[in-house]
Amino acid sequence: GGTLTKVDGANTDSAGKMGNGLTLDGSGDYATGSFGSINLASDWSFEAWIKPATIGQGTIFSISNSDGNEDNHELSIQLGASDELQICEGTGQCSTTTGDRIGTEDTWYHIAVTHDFITIFSDNIDIYVNNKRVVENNAFPDFVGTPSGSIVIEIGTGDDDNGGDFDGIIDDLRMLNYQKMAFAGGIMLNKIVPSTDTVHIYNAAESTIDLTGIKL
Repeated sequence: GGTLTKVDGANTDSAGKMGNGLTLDGSGDYATGSFGSINLASDWSFEAWIKPATIGQGTIFSISNSDGNEDNHELSIQLGASDELQICEGTGQCSTTTGDRIGTEDTWYHIAVTHDFITIFSDNIDIYVNNKRVVENNAFPDFVGTPSGSIVIEIGTGDDDNGGDFDGIIDDLRMLNYQKMAFAGGIMLNKIVPSTDTVHIYNAAESTIDLTGIKL
């Protein structure tokens, strides 16, 4: 939730994956907003639809104190130079996809990340591309907390901009303060409430999924 401010030529005038998306030109365009209640040194989940016009560069999403210097309290989700998806903290630790790369321009990709916090300097990262888990239980990067000072989120750029600015369209970006249970097939188990035997399901697939016959 919250309000985002579009910077430079960032706009929502063009079609996204669902309705209109955030269009960025890779050269100074981004959107920014205030930080919510997510602690990076805890469980969290992230997902977005992206349609890169230029592959091999671009920060998709970041959380920082915008001081120009990244550290292991800050998060950057970005495209790497070899078309891989990277989840990084500012000291240089990254979890990187080695297969199922973001390798085709002007193509929609659904990306997702789950972070399972165990202890300080002990994290598990899972990365999904198009609902397929391509990185499982990666021990890096390690997040030790949230940034100090004035914390901001930025879509399409980062604090010291190691990943460059994103060129393309970003849509339906979400970050939650718990680890989602599954992303397989586009169905995500958002939350399980044992007291009421309730399962909350979110569908990130491209079309309606028939749940007939599925047992939980």
